[in-house]
Amino acid sequence: MLKNRIKTAFRNLVKHKRFSLLNILGLAIGLACFLLIMLWVQDELSYDSFHTHADETYVVFRNDNGRIGGVTTRLLAPALKTDLPEVVEAAAYVPLPESFKPYIEYDGVGFEENIALTEPAFFHIFSFDFVKGDPGSALEDPNSVIITERMRQKYFGHQSAIGKSLTLTLGGREALLQITGVLENLPHNTHIRRDFFLPIDFIKAYGVNWDTWSNYPAHTYIQTQGAIDQSSLEAKATEVKQGNFTEENFSYTIMPLEKIHLHATNIEFFVTTGNIRYVYIFSAIAAIILLIACMNYMNLSTALSLRRSREIGIKKVLGAGRSDLIRQYFGETFLLTTISLLGAIALASLLLPTLNRLAGKSLTLNFFDGQFLVMIFSTILVTSIIAGSYPALFLSGFQPMQALRERLFRGSQRHGMRQGLIVFQFALSIGIIVATITVMNQMHFIRNTDLGYEKENVVALSLKDDIMEQYDAFKNRLQSNPDIQGVTLSEPVNAAALGKTEGVSWPGKEGKFSVWLLHADYDFAQTFKVDMEDGRFYSEEYSSDATNAFVINESAANEMGLKSPVGTPLTVWGREGSIIGVTENFHFASLHNTVEPLIFRIPDPDEAPMFYRQISVRLSPNSLRESLTFIRGTWNSFFPGRPFDYQFVDDQLNASYTAEIRMGTLFRYFSFLAVFIACLGLYGLTAFTIEQKQKDIGVRKVLGASVPDIAVLFSRSYVWLILIASIIAWPVAWYAMRRWLQNFAYHIDLTIWPFLLAGTTALVIALLTVSWQAVRAATANPVESLRYE
Repeated sequence: MLKNRIKTAFRNLVKHKRFSLLNILGLAIGLACFLLIMLWVQDELSYDSFHTHADETYVVFRNDNGRIGGVTTRLLAPALKTDLPEVVEAAAYVPLPESFKPYIEYDGVGFEENIALTEPAFFHIFSFDFVKGDPGSALEDPNSVIITERMRQKYFGHQSAIGKSLTLTLGGREALLQITGVLENLPHNTHIRRDFFLPIDFIKAYGVNWDTWSNYPAHTYIQTQGAIDQSSLEAKATEVKQGNFTEENFSYTIMPLEKIHLHATNIEFFVTTGNIRYVYIFSAIAAIILLIACMNYMNLSTALSLRRSREIGIKKVLGAGRSDLIRQYFGETFLLTTISLLGAIALASLLLPTLNRLAGKSLTLNFFDGQFLVMIFSTILVTSIIAGSYPALFLSGFQPMQALRERLFRGSQRHGMRQGLIVFQFALSIGIIVATITVMNQMHFIRNTDLGYEKENVVALSLKDDIMEQYDAFKNRLQSNPDIQGVTLSEPVNAAALGKTEGVSWPGKEGKFSVWLLHADYDFAQTFKVDMEDGRFYSEEYSSDATNAFVINESAANEMGLKSPVGTPLTVWGREGSIIGVTENFHFASLHNTVEPLIFRIPDPDEAPMFYRQISVRLSPNSLRESLTFIRGTWNSFFPGRPFDYQFVDDQLNASYTAEIRMGTLFRYFSFLAVFIACLGLYGLTAFTIEQKQKDIGVRKVLGASVPDIAVLFSRSYVWLILIASIIAWPVAWYAMRRWLQNFAYHIDLTIWPFLLAGTTALVIALLTVSWQAVRAATANPVESLRYE
């Protein structure tokens, strides 16, 4: 029986090879898209799940009246371990931000590297394997360092690294580090993104004291004793803080380790690259594309039912029950889906490098991975059920006499279901097109919106060590070039690289006030072309500016409640002075957030190497290449042997929107594929309809119908279908895109044009698909179709 059913299925595939090929192609493309997206989703959901104690590990966040911060005191970890029996291990972890990359050198060769400071307990909580060294003692010495295998190969080639020394330069100071441990390369699916791990006490050599409850430099990770009540543990952690530090009123909240990558996106001072929203969005896209492909199969299968009516009738007369026919058609669908899946896997293998490049991943098709195999078999099964359900139930329900006479049902019934599927297909496609256009428009808005300063033509030079002794001479040399329009020292103009403080006071202050600090020199406003709202910016003409003057932005003035800020006494970090100017608001964070309070501060001379981490140089727009060559030459003459590391400021800003840029690019590809798959089905359905009406077309041509008349005859019904699909898709797409745009404090307004453009695009593509075949049929010789009449 099974053998006969397989033979019958193959015969039907071959007998209707044109339509079988369309079905296989549509399903293969849909399945390939589904597999690629689900590989990405599976990878996103796998972050940090490989750790032995992943289910028992949490990160502790500060909760200040609903504002969640990722940094806590370094003293919290030991206090929680000591005071709470539920906590069996705790560790502080301080990943230095990108702007604090130190310069690490061995044997005359050096590189900028990302480093982190932590404690031995960190390697008990996280299951990072050691190639060499003891995790319990590797960080005992303040000048020890643990590196990854990748760094060992980078600096030492095939040599052993244990016991060797590296020279680290940070903030103008050098330190000699001894390698005491080598880790296996960290997996890509972890939110820990560092290759150098130093003892947390290393920072004391720089005169920095983190051993206070009022200083918040660290992420705190805890490992619990089995399952815990999360809210109860949060309350107990807050009580521990209250028992040690009562000056600030905030609580703690905890997040499971496996949720960090996707759910910690909007937490201050916590860097993660994932976003659960995009997992939901792309999962929906995967389902939509696969659903469109399944609808193609349903449509073509029901259209082909006329050709198979006698087969069905004969089988029923010979005693076949409805359940037999249902099994047969599900079997045919399963066979066709399996063939399509083989093509999908081949297509996915070809497209995977492109997806990796666009998504910044290194995904692979691992046929020996249990989860991947489960996904493959589940996809075959679910697709077969979805695609085959309606044809199987529909075809098996024919009455024998009607089937043998090919009078299956009235015309309206015959076409109603197929038209409904076409409408649904194109509604989904139009929705994806609307999303694509909206994302592209928002990205264009971000790139072109006025940030409050001019980001174009500004090149940022990264500083590795103390250059203050030669900076003035270096600056003067640069400014001797007429194409150099401004030079300034500052921190990066990026909230991710800046610090925040509550150590600010002024007469009449009420309640808590949190403000960003941006350390900059006298030329910042002129170089970045930041406009003043009131007063003036720092000037070398006033010697007191460096010691007792402050510049704030409009947002700070408003939150401080100052109607006339200039002249108001202000104390920041213990430095007393007064406000000399107010800048207009400018965006130093991404457009996801509103402009927050900011205070400019000139650092003390001994602080300058730590805070001045970037030289920004404004170039003439017409001489970028020549100016860069000049800057490089000047740099090498003043700082020989130090790497010339630069980046344009507008490129730095684009890094804040990496997820959105990738999403927009992937949307473009997947919207094209969704429309293409829908048009494949439309092509097959139109081809079948025209094939059925060859004689009708011949008669019309003999009676004088023109080619345009016949093309319009076949096309006009699809115009209505696309219009109905648009009406269905528009409100759903409007709601979804409105929700997505709410992620940005500054965004475009949703207008009618993306919706009209999406509907028009779908309509034009559909009409081209239908008209092409209609014109071919209309230009054929009518004698061929009427020869036997």
